[in-house]
Amino acid sequence: MWHLRGWQAGIRLDTMETMKATASIAEQSPLPVGAILAAARARAGLSLRQLASRAGTSHATVLAYEKGSKVPSVATFLRLLDACDQAVDIELSPRIRRAEGLNRGEELEQALILAGQFPARHSSTLDLPRFGYKK
Repeated sequence: MWHLRGWQAGIRLDTMETMKATASIAEQSPLPVGAILAAARARAGLSLRQLASRAGTSHATVLAYEKGSKVPSVATFLRLLDACDQAVDIELSPRIRRAEGLNRGEELEQALILAGQFPARHSSTLDLPRFGYKK
């Protein structure tokens, strides 16, 4: 694996630590891990034994990962992909929970307060029929 100032295999090390804290990739993502590993191995032109040797594991374990009978940890998954000379790109997108330092609920509350400060144009008379009143 290559290291570059807080990065490892294209992923920030703090992200790696967070990912390592979870038990397996299956909990993180519905991706077909076995198919991804098999495709990476095929692209690299490696046999099961060659990949296992590069990644420091057994060929039986790699086969179990590819078949889906075992699920690798995130660290193992990344190590196997790195052994295939494949990169992993993770894209994070922001959730809008805060805008200009305000929680979304506080922002809504302030918008409603502001709306309440505008003059309302109500009719001075009620133009609807009164219930229970007969002429």
